[in-house]
Amino acid sequence: MKKIGKFKIIEEIGKGGMGIVYKALDPFIDREVAIKVIIEKELGLPEVKERFHREARSAGKLSHENITIVHEVGEVEGKPYIVMEYLRGRNLSELISKKKPIELNQKISYAIQICKALKFAHANKIIHRDIKPENVMVLDAGKIKIMDFGIARPESSTLTQQGMIVGTLAYMSPEQIKGIKIDKRADIFSFGVLLYELLSYKRPFQGNNTTIMYKIVHEEPESIYLEESAPVEDLQKILSKCLQKKPGERYRDCSDIINDLEIILKHQQQDQTISGLLIEGRAFFEEKRLNEAQTRFDKVLEIDPSNEDARFLRQQCVAIDDQIETMIVSAEEAGQKKRVDKFIIDGKALLEKNKLEEALKKFKAVLEIEQNNKEASDLLATTERKLQDELEIEKLLNEGKKYFEQDKYEDALDAFNEVTTIAPSHPESQEYIQKIQTKTAEEGQDAAQIKAPHETSKTFGKGLKFAIIALIVLALGAGGWYYFGSLSKATKKELAGSASSERELMLGTKTEAQEVQAKTWAEATFKLALVAERKAEIEFEEETFPAARQNFIEAGNLFRTSIAEAKTNSEAAVASADIESLKEMVASVRKSMLKEKSAAEKAGAPTTAKKIFNSALATEQEADQASKTENRESLLASRNSFLGATTEYKNAKVKARATAKVKKDSQKAKTAMTRIKRQVPKSARTTNASYQKAFTLESAANKQFKAGHYSNAKKSFQQARGLYAQVSKDILTQGADDSKKSMLQTKSQITGTLISDSDYQLSLQIEAQGDDAYRTRNFSKAKEHYTRAETLYSNVLKNPRSEKFQATQPTGRDDREESIESDIQNLLTVYKTSIEKGEIKSLATLLGFTKKEEKNWSGFFRQVEKIKVDFEIRNQQINGDKVTLDLLVRMSYHNTSNNSSETQNFSKSLELEDRNGNWQFILKK
Repeated sequence: MKKIGKFKIIEEIGKGGMGIVYKALDPFIDREVAIKVIIEKELGLPEVKERFHREARSAGKLSHENITIVHEVGEVEGKPYIVMEYLRGRNLSELISKKKPIELNQKISYAIQICKALKFAHANKIIHRDIKPENVMVLDAGKIKIMDFGIARPESSTLTQQGMIVGTLAYMSPEQIKGIKIDKRADIFSFGVLLYELLSYKRPFQGNNTTIMYKIVHEEPESIYLEESAPVEDLQKILSKCLQKKPGERYRDCSDIINDLEIILKHQQQDQTISGLLIEGRAFFEEKRLNEAQTRFDKVLEIDPSNEDARFLRQQCVAIDDQIETMIVSAEEAGQKKRVDKFIIDGKALLEKNKLEEALKKFKAVLEIEQNNKEASDLLATTERKLQDELEIEKLLNEGKKYFEQDKYEDALDAFNEVTTIAPSHPESQEYIQKIQTKTAEEGQDAAQIKAPHETSKTFGKGLKFAIIALIVLALGAGGWYYFGSLSKATKKELAGSASSERELMLGTKTEAQEVQAKTWAEATFKLALVAERKAEIEFEEETFPAARQNFIEAGNLFRTSIAEAKTNSEAAVASADIESLKEMVASVRKSMLKEKSAAEKAGAPTTAKKIFNSALATEQEADQASKTENRESLLASRNSFLGATTEYKNAKVKARATAKVKKDSQKAKTAMTRIKRQVPKSARTTNASYQKAFTLESAANKQFKAGHYSNAKKSFQQARGLYAQVSKDILTQGADDSKKSMLQTKSQITGTLISDSDYQLSLQIEAQGDDAYRTRNFSKAKEHYTRAETLYSNVLKNPRSEKFQATQPTGRDDREESIESDIQNLLTVYKTSIEKGEIKSLATLLGFTKKEEKNWSGFFRQVEKIKVDFEIRNQQINGDKVTLDLLVRMSYHNTSNNSSETQNFSKSLELEDRNGNWQFILKK
């Protein structure tokens, strides 16, 4: 078959039980169409012809953007045919069967379009009666078209045969299964089945034909399962209402379904917009582009005023801006004072050297900064007087020389004497006076002429511009260094960070300047910017951070100016360029675009910023097409398109990098969570409720990560990590509690004279350390101390020193003194160990520190490591229950603040007292 009527057949594109669909060409208007004809074997069946004509009539009545257009109906040699619009796209059933990944927003958009088509058909009293994915075409642009109105009937019509079932079984409504009269709500049920399948990629009613019919009439389908971030509950409500068994309990019409779906779509689009804005905002925040970041966060808050992420990040932007502004003001005020001082010092030096013009500039510069600076005003007045005197002297000298040359010695002498009135020791006037007085002046002697330097206004303007910039840079540098030298380490670090931030901003602006070819189109300003940048880099290396920061700002401003100049100059050049020059410009812009495209591809933009990247590709293709012409307008359009594509590729790169950053952060959060999770004993993993909750969160996070929702995954990983940490801490707490309980049981067995045992006293100290660790929630350390204390308490019970002493020498003075000395030695050993281990609480307990002493020792321990203590006891005297002694201490350590090994020697006069069998230190006053 080569033709049907006037239409030329191109190819067969579809075939069903009743007919064949061809792609054809209407030769009169050169339009591709689809033609549907009845297959030969069906032509003899009246009901087939009737259904075929009914489809044409039904679809022909319906002119809607989501319903296939019928161009005409005809019959050739008794064979009817329908001519319809040719649709480029894919069948919805194909997308579902292949489980093509489609964004939820797109699925909801498809559903809304199907509903709009049905709403229009129902408004025209037409019921489709066979809504299913096979009858829905998805066009390339995402538009939906409903096809096949072959079994559609007017709403008021009755079935041709009582009980006849018409439609596709899996998508039929209960009333269609039962063969009773139907209305538009049958289409709503079929739409519900289609929507269920579109969302979940499976049918709600499955099985053989008998099973499917039973389930449609009697059973509710399972709830759909979607990714965690999807609005499952809202979608499930729509599905449930569409799939009600009784027509009266379904949606009244498609308008209500459209309203509910559009609400969900709006929320989804808002969430997507918010997510995109947050990603962009975070990327700009990381790049220190705070204004752009804040703009993104403001837009998020306009959409969702309760968004905590945007609110927090915006506050961060504002805080950093305020901090930078404060630092700028502080640095400027401090730098201004130094600049004023330097100008005055330099001006005085120039004044002494009689360099009056230069001195004048210095004093004027001071008054520009501080109008009421008295010293500068006085110096300026002095300089101006001297300058006026210099001019008068020069005038008189010239007159005197002129008279001298004319041999008018009397007039010459008057002029030179007047000079000495202004400047008594003026050497040149004195010389001439001497010559006149001795009348030995040589004839024809040439008078020295002083010529003022001369430059063109153009050269002067350019030189002045460089001079002003150099003056600002040098003044900032000198003032900044003087100011910076007296700052603390913390302030230096803060200023270094501020300078680094400005450097990053400057480099970003420099990149933009390079992109617009400012080196070519704004050469002078661009070079000035490079000079300021180099100056700033040198100052940064020398750690003169305030000056470096100011110069980074200056460089950034100059680069920014060069961008504006480059755009103006390049546009002017483009406007006046001939075709060949214009082609070269287009080629240059295209080269820059390809460079940005390559960077975007390396960043993964084709995958992670697909929409922006594809838009850039389309723009690039348009530009390529336009660049192939000799037409000026086309070449200009091509250049603009290449510039647009460059911007889009850059945005795609930024988004891709931001997504990669969020992904990396999510992976880090998972790693941190896994590390904490491993600390939980296996015995607790099946019984602990918090562990099970954490495990559920972890599973959800893994799904979110797999779906590409990295921000949500990060939060879930962090929440899971917190729960795992809580489980681990609870177990450690229980371990510490059990250890303390066991220790106290052992301790309770020690009574009487055993309490004075030195091991018992040491155990008390270690027990106290355990209590301190427990109070600070260091449960593993607390358990360690309690276990050690219990061991010592056990030693007291097994090998009591005090009982030994009583059994052997109950009253011997020498042995008692020996026992006391042993106890004191043990106590001093505890003192030594406490210092070497930096156990401030133990030291405070031993020596009864004041808060100030405890603070001083704490500060010492934070600064040092590898402590070693040796001591010597002198002048020890035992007097009953009291002992006095002098303790000489030698302490060596490594000082981390200056990376050096140091030693301290000091002595302490100590008094010890036996209180209820417990020897204690008391510092001598």
